Amino acid sequence: MKKLLIFSHEYPPCLGGAGSVAHTLREGICASNEYEVTVLTSSRTPSSSSQKIVSVWQSQRLWPFIYSFWLFLNASKFDVIIANDPAAIFAVGKYLPKRLLSKVICFIHGEEKYLVSSSLPLKIFGFKPAFLRAMQHAKKVVFVSAYIEQLYVDLYGISLPDIKRSVIHSGVSSKQFYPVHEINNTKPLYLTVSRLESLKGFDTMLDSFTLLSKKGHDFNWVIAGDGSYFDTFKKKVSSSLICNNVTLLGKVGRSQLSPLYQKANYYISLSELKESYGLSFLEAAFSGVTPIGYNRCGTKEAFQYIHGGYLIDSYKNPNGIAAELHQIMESSQKENTVTCERTVEQFCLEVADEL
Repeated sequence: MKKLLIFSHEYPPCLGGAGSVAHTLREGICASNEYEVTVLTSSRTPSSSSQKIVSVWQSQRLWPFIYSFWLFLNASKFDVIIANDPAAIFAVGKYLPKRLLSKVICFIHGEEKYLVSSSLPLKIFGFKPAFLRAMQHAKKVVFVSAYIEQLYVDLYGISLPDIKRSVIHSGVSSKQFYPVHEINNTKPLYLTVSRLESLKGFDTMLDSFTLLSKKGHDFNWVIAGDGSYFDTFKKKVSSSLICNNVTLLGKVGRSQLSPLYQKANYYISLSELKESYGLSFLEAAFSGVTPIGYNRCGTKEAFQYIHGGYLIDSYKNPNGIAAELHQIMESSQKENTVTCERTVEQFCLEVADEL
């Protein structure tokens, strides 16, 4: 049995898309019984000898060095190494010789601000040359979307030969989400699952829903998630005209998401960031919920697997969004069939082909 190392600085219970992908890969590849899988992560995740999770002491100041000693002692023991996030890619590029980098598969989940940062510590630690060295000498570089692959060309001038790169889209776990959708809402329920950050579009969505309410529509909007903007947004909601229509659930575990999807009519997320993909839209569609997102960035790429979803063009325009939501509510009453055609099993099989 071959030995695989999944190296991810972010790993559950720490929240984040990269950590979720690392966990998904571990579960999917372990199930194949072709690889003995070890996870290398930070001490934010507890070590587990039974699950082969190795946690290294986390230090904010010394983060460029925390994995160096472990990699020096153990990296050569593995047949394949997945470097799953920026900290992992930096570490393998900084500390592994070329012969071991040839065993590495780098996963690129989004734009990397540190590649263009003028930070003196990052320059001293050599983040950019280490990151680029890892990509240059790795066995393969996997991008989570074609949008992100092109972004690396446009922003950083990083273009890899075809044999060195691939795009693999993530999918939905049929063990966590269920395509059974029975709702008995007296009025439409919108659901948003997202970190509550200022650039995630919550102010625009609040303004749009307020306008929708003024036009005579009655609805509920449930938001699952926490973040640095939570308290500020909570105050805005409490002083808004639709304060009785909005419910802020705060932090919600992934095991609690499926029941939330089951109750919703619509799933809406209008992030103003350059989102690399849109897994939450797939989860919603898989659960039979009508997803609504912006027709931009990686979000529209995720919608190629969705039947019955809606991409809207009124970017950061509350009046336009309210008008499009009105049209969606009218048309979705006539056709409620929503499906998702991308599973986590397909994702893991495609990754396994690259190992």
